[in-house]
Amino acid sequence: MKWIYLPRIFTRAVENGARIVVVDPYLSDTAVKAHTWVPIRPGTDGALALALGHVLIRDRLYDRDFVHRWTVGFEAYADYVRDKTPTWAEAITSVPARTIERLAHELGTYRPACVDFWSGPGHHSNGVQGGRAIAALAALVGGIDRPGTLILPDKRGNKHVEVEPDEVAKKSLAQPRFDELDKYPLGHKSGVYCQLFTNLAEGTGPYRPKMMVCVFQNPMMSVPGSATVARGLANLETLVVIDTMLSETAHLADYVLPGTVYLERYDLNSHWVTWPALGLRQPVVPPLFGQLAEYETVIMLGRQLGLKDKHGRDFFRIGPLSGKPSEHPTAWYEEYLSNELKQGAPGITLEELKALPGAVWVDWQGTRYEKYAEPLKPRQLQSAWFDGDPSAEGTRVYDKPKSQGGKPIGIVVGGRPVRGFATRSGKVELVSPWLAQVRDAQGRAVDPLPVYVPRDW
Repeated sequence: MKWIYLPRIFTRAVENGARIVVVDPYLSDTAVKAHTWVPIRPGTDGALALALGHVLIRDRLYDRDFVHRWTVGFEAYADYVRDKTPTWAEAITSVPARTIERLAHELGTYRPACVDFWSGPGHHSNGVQGGRAIAALAALVGGIDRPGTLILPDKRGNKHVEVEPDEVAKKSLAQPRFDELDKYPLGHKSGVYCQLFTNLAEGTGPYRPKMMVCVFQNPMMSVPGSATVARGLANLETLVVIDTMLSETAHLADYVLPGTVYLERYDLNSHWVTWPALGLRQPVVPPLFGQLAEYETVIMLGRQLGLKDKHGRDFFRIGPLSGKPSEHPTAWYEEYLSNELKQGAPGITLEELKALPGAVWVDWQGTRYEKYAEPLKPRQLQSAWFDGDPSAEGTRVYDKPKSQGGKPIGIVVGGRPVRGFATRSGKVELVSPWLAQVRDAQGRAVDPLPVYVPRDW
């Protein structure tokens, strides 16, 4: 659903006077619609971004107020890009220096300006630093969380309720992650799939998994290095795949269970728009083969295993709202969804969501801009803990003392505690000093600057 909005957004933007520039080695459908297509040597996007930053700073085209108030590391970044001229970048990227000069001036003078990128630049060994260099451009032109710019997600919807684990579950949760996420300083919690399957294939990692359950996943097609993935899957004792298709991964499975399509099951969807909205998919026909929906399979497995929470309650048998036994798995799941909705932003039950037009809840306040500048709420400040002078610029604010496991909730800017950004500094980090203290997965130092280095692959 995220992408279906974009084609019309692009064309409508052009109709309203926007200029679109696409940097891509390939003349894509999007590039055809752009005012300017900039073909570039693959894997050199970071060098182009640094040269654009050079011109923005050299010609004082950057948003000085935003940079002063909401970024850290500007002086070090400016010093680094001082010799990253368009001529320097041309030799690396194949983009003519005059084109880089023109693009930088357009970026620095058109307001608002939106700088975005997706997976292409990240498919190289220098992709992380290249991505940081591109993201720095958005900060330099103040193009973050303002109308017509990149918008910080505000996907408030149902609240994913945490389960208090019993002693057995605590031991499992204390195990290190098999994908060794902690080896990747900027890794995402969703998973490091290549590392996971490499560990499976080579018998490395913190332990040896015996079983895998793939639900609507096809790693044989979606994870780079299919030969490594196949060797890793072969090293499992049991592989279970739940899918609507007999996928490449399903062909290697010990058990294949038929999945359900979206017309046969429940789903809550927080839509990819700029304001909070939550839609409900609901079953309109029973599963074609009489099979369980995916969540019902999990429920029935949980019951067979006798899984309990910290208080000894049969988690998958007791309704989370009523506190009463709920034998039918669908009825239990409906109550589970109601609990998530009640505790989340909608504050309504599943039946109340069904009754809304289109079964969609919308926060009618609409899009909130510059959320980073919003003052912390009085209830947050009642128990807040300041890591330093409460009036000093840059002091981080925590929900409770760090010694008690406090989490950052804001930062002091202009003498006021505000929300800030979800970074270690609370601001946009043109330079991230903390990276100097860590190593990457190969044990190499990580540069705090968004440096350009030629790709290894």
